[in-house]
Amino acid sequence: MKSYRFFTIGTCFLLVVYIIANIYKPKPINWNLTLQKADKNPLGGYVLYDQLSNIFSKASIGSYREPVYNRLHNNSVNNTAYLLLGPSLNFSDFDVNELVSFVSDGNSVLLSTFSISDNLSDTLGIHMDEEVFVQSKKSAYRFVSPLVTDTTSYYDLGNKLESHAYFDSLKNKNPTTILGVNSSNKPNFIQIKMGKGVFYIHATPIVFSNYFLLYQKNALYTATVLSFLPKETETIYWDEYAKLGRSGAQTPLRFFLDHSVLRWVLCLSVIGMLLFVFFNGKRVQRIIPVIEPLSNATLDFVKTIAGLYYNQKDNNSIAKKRLQFWLEFVRNRFHISTENVNEAFVASLSKKANVEASSIQTIIKYIPLVEQSKISNEVLIKITQQIDEFYKQTK
Repeated sequence: MKSYRFFTIGTCFLLVVYIIANIYKPKPINWNLTLQKADKNPLGGYVLYDQLSNIFSKASIGSYREPVYNRLHNNSVNNTAYLLLGPSLNFSDFDVNELVSFVSDGNSVLLSTFSISDNLSDTLGIHMDEEVFVQSKKSAYRFVSPLVTDTTSYYDLGNKLESHAYFDSLKNKNPTTILGVNSSNKPNFIQIKMGKGVFYIHATPIVFSNYFLLYQKNALYTATVLSFLPKETETIYWDEYAKLGRSGAQTPLRFFLDHSVLRWVLCLSVIGMLLFVFFNGKRVQRIIPVIEPLSNATLDFVKTIAGLYYNQKDNNSIAKKRLQFWLEFVRNRFHISTENVNEAFVASLSKKANVEASSIQTIIKYIPLVEQSKISNEVLIKITQQIDEFYKQTK
């Protein structure tokens, strides 16, 4: 039993050590491109979102986790810029219609992604592709717009941030301007005017990531991209829906699963419950119901009758009952007939009960006395004492 207990304690101890080691071990760097405003990993968008208030000092900035249609429908705004950044952007037909209406009213949309849904690509008359190189080629980006005097080429950080996406088809009926190119001089940043507003579309969302912004002077490139948005911009919508989906927990356990410590607490709790069930399931019996013992009604009856006789001072009846019960006891216990209570009866009972004959004769002599005359309390007491003494000797 002790060895079993030590094994259980040792297993629990090793489990706790393993969990603590996993909580505090160095976390691997996450190189997934998210561009989420709270993501501080290399390809998150924390730095850009944090600096938007410095770049657009007079504009109000808000992030939203809702579809484009929900944000723009029946929402008449002016001097507003919508930033939609992510590895891929998919829009419903309703979203596309709202974006076109939003831009046509004089607002701006900045899109940066590797992949745009077909309905928006067809509406804008563009098509995206990506160059394939046999050998790794470091990507570089520069501006070709006459509005930008900076002709410097800004490089990415190697394989993890390498991107060769570009626009291979520009067939929009609306005025389209190439603002920037990649290292192969293929357009990766374009401007499409529509109505009173403008679509700015960038094929390399990596340039908005934390790592790119903090590498050497790359922040100048990203700032220049943002500088194409109108100076009179008063409101900026930052889209988080394309990255995270709708706001609010999608599952009751999402709060725990989003935090590593709480995730381990949840796992430890589940393991603990399973161990409890495993080790205790077979040992614990079902609750045994308490069954009250049956009350001795016979004893209560006897007490009631005895009390009745005693209150009426009927000593003869009491004595008769005691003698009758004694004779019944003799018949059942010693198997002796009590039809004739004589010397033979006394001798036989004395031998079987191992009681002196004189004690038996004393009891017998009270039988005719009780039948013939009224007895006193003293006589009743003597009868009771003699019978009780007989019972004691025969135990």
